Amino acid sequence: MNKKILIIISIMAVFALALVSLVINSLNQNKKPPTTQETKISALQNSLPGKTSEEEVKQLANIQKVTELTDGSKRYDLKSINPFLPSQIITKDEKVVFEKNIIPSDPGSANRLTLPEVKKIHGEPDIIILGTQDYGEFNNTYSYASKGFVIIASPATGDVFETQVFAPMPTDEYIKRFNIKISNQEAGEEDI
Repeated sequence: MNKKILIIISIMAVFALALVSLVINSLNQNKKPPTTQETKISALQNSLPGKTSEEEVKQLANIQKVTELTDGSKRYDLKSINPFLPSQIITKDEKVVFEKNIIPSDPGSANRLTLPEVKKIHGEPDIIILGTQDYGEFNNTYSYASKGFVIIASPATGDVFETQVFAPMPTDEYIKRFNIKISNQEAGEEDI
């Protein structure tokens, strides 16, 4: 009689494990990588890549220049706090695919963003790329590309100088797709 109870308990345990395994497998199959940037990284961000339409971008008051790029996309240069480095939005197929914002580092600015604030909300970056073309070798690109954004910041002061948002993707794909120049590489006329 003890053997029968032990066999029944064993069969029930195997059945329970199989059921749990099926549920976990089903939940994992339903997870799809996001195709849009879901949240705004800074108060200066004007769009949500993958969601905001080009028509909405055309309504922005701070557009300085529109450039048609070789791949058929359009780059909108927007007025920023730096007269030599505009914020930008790139659209393709009538949707925003990329936005770059220049962030004020003045401690009194309401739009200021710091590296510790970003890490507190989003955790550690996927990768840190040492040096930047526009901000020099002592500032870094903190890639959260799997979450759809990167920031350029000073590791010494924690000041964020720039945010870039796009659909989530691996860092190497982000660098290639948006022709990102790191450190001392030369940028062409149509580079971001």
